[in-house]
Amino acid sequence: MTEMLERDVNFEDPVLQKKYEEAMERLGPAGRVARSASLFSQMYRMIGYTVAKENPQLSTRELRRRIALRLYQGDTVATKRLEQLK
Repeated sequence: MTEMLERDVNFEDPVLQKKYEEAMERLGPAGRVARSASLFSQMYRMIGYTVAKENPQLSTRELRRRIALRLYQGDTVATKRLEQLK
């Protein structure tokens, strides 16, 4: 499954990319921030749903920590600090 995700991420359609950039430009700075916040919120909720389903016994604090670990899994400094939190 990881291979498919990597392949999809690396796929770039120039026409689609141009349309996306134009749409983002029309939003303006505040719109782009709002859109980014919305996407982050959706991603956070999706990861949270998965983590909570896999570990229904987690406290709210531990659930948030585990979500953060998944969000920042590519950042070794951040994950090391998150792993130190208990």
